[in-house]
Amino acid sequence: MIRSASKGGPPLRERLAPHLPRATQQAQPGKMSYTSESLPPELGPGHTLSLVQHNCLGSWDVFLSLFNSFASAKNPPIIVCLQDPPVWRNRLPSHSGFTSFAPSATGRRRQVAFYVCRSLIDMTTITPIFTGRSDIATLEITAPSLFGTTMERFYIINCYSVWGKSITERTIAPTLALPFSSFPTLVVGDFNIHHPSADPLRKHNSSELMASHPYFSRAAEYGYTLLNIPGVHTRFPLQGSSRSSVLDLAFASPALVPFFQEWATDLPSTGSDHVPISIRLAHPITSPPPPAPNWVRTDWANLEPQLKETKIPPPPPLPTKNAFEEWFDFHLGTLIELLKTHTPSCCPSIRAKPWWSPLLSTLRKEFHSSSQKARTSDNPQDRVIAKLSKQGYFKAIKAAKAHHWKSFLADATPRTIWTAKKCAVGRVAPRFPNLPDATSLEEVNQALLRHFFPPKLLPIVPSILRPYKGCNPLLPGEITAALRKCSSSSAPGPDTIPYSVWKRVHLKAPRLLAELLGPLLKFCYHQVSMKKANGIVLDKPGKPSYDSPA
Repeated sequence: MIRSASKGGPPLRERLAPHLPRATQQAQPGKMSYTSESLPPELGPGHTLSLVQHNCLGSWDVFLSLFNSFASAKNPPIIVCLQDPPVWRNRLPSHSGFTSFAPSATGRRRQVAFYVCRSLIDMTTITPIFTGRSDIATLEITAPSLFGTTMERFYIINCYSVWGKSITERTIAPTLALPFSSFPTLVVGDFNIHHPSADPLRKHNSSELMASHPYFSRAAEYGYTLLNIPGVHTRFPLQGSSRSSVLDLAFASPALVPFFQEWATDLPSTGSDHVPISIRLAHPITSPPPPAPNWVRTDWANLEPQLKETKIPPPPPLPTKNAFEEWFDFHLGTLIELLKTHTPSCCPSIRAKPWWSPLLSTLRKEFHSSSQKARTSDNPQDRVIAKLSKQGYFKAIKAAKAHHWKSFLADATPRTIWTAKKCAVGRVAPRFPNLPDATSLEEVNQALLRHFFPPKLLPIVPSILRPYKGCNPLLPGEITAALRKCSSSSAPGPDTIPYSVWKRVHLKAPRLLAELLGPLLKFCYHQVSMKKANGIVLDKPGKPSYDSPA
């Protein structure tokens, strides 16, 4: 049964918190109103989906304090996941701008609840999924486009697990809390377990590890990633004799990890011994590589008039070497900056272990820690835990690689299918030149340059450059003929501009390159900045060794 926050609440609710702003109170039960202080956040392309999870301890004061803090939050939540919410006559409290959903079990108190912002309900399809239990619930969100991408749905599982029949059992089994899902899935809740992945500085006893290991082993098996920042405590007991700990956990499935942006405890205290947790989902790129110009999307319509208006003045009649280089570098840099200004940037994908996740890092730490402890301990349980940690760690690596490989094959294109073939068949180990007296990359580079381009005695460049009398002016047609011989698909040089762009620049403004390059021929001077290039050693089939360049 679905209960909505707009259908009632305790009649004395307003007297519980008369000091709170009107935005946190509902004047008339059954009606929802928006004020300037409680306008709901919007969701759309480029926006952030903010969620909050919190254990209310069944307190109305904690509930009101939590929702009151949203007014000053930098990113107001769109979805609030509560554990142990306050209940009055089997009804949840209401809040303007939100609709609540909670499971209803006969004879049992509701232990979890969702509060969803009305703006999200108007833009998406919200489907609560209940299993007859009061301690776990699932929220399905469906829309044609979420976060400005093609993702159409994702699931949020909210659970409140407490001690079971024994000290190593919990009321919600790992198979129920962390199900297999090919869709983006977020699992939040108060698990009441202690694990080194979430709290690495805590000294865990064997019963705590035995209770928590099935959950993290299940998470590793299906590729779930722990979103908590290791070591950041989420529960501070009201009694001074107990230790602070990490009980409130959040897991993201492999399909949801690219959309994860931040996990934080930046909301003020509500009076509960649990701290409110903010989770923000956004666009997939969290640590983008250095951007590069996307020359395919250059705005030529606005760039062409500026290219035609750009004029390159001639160099001084008798320039010095330094003055001529400054003249050339300045005008070439101005032209390159003009091209990049009208070209959007793109970020290449991160290729270093794309299947790796923070959860694997924590599992690796746990594996090494438990193995070291088992070698120095006589307790048989420590050896059992070390064995389970090892199995879980390597099983998680295998599962992560398999999931990434399936995703890569599913999204393969005619261009990337050859990369898939190389990965499947295998490739020869890269052979790097091992040249005598060359141990660093710079020394190898210089050795190759000396071999292929032996140094010659260069003529002494006079301090004053004089024009060459027999040099004819550089014509645009000559530049056209030279560019026609250059491949548009060749890799660009240090300026990152491919030949295809220079061809189009010359097509739009034929005189521009002639004015820039003509003085080089006129003064018979090869600019130092044009002597730099990007080089790479190509592995030729059948070549036995690269120790001697040829």
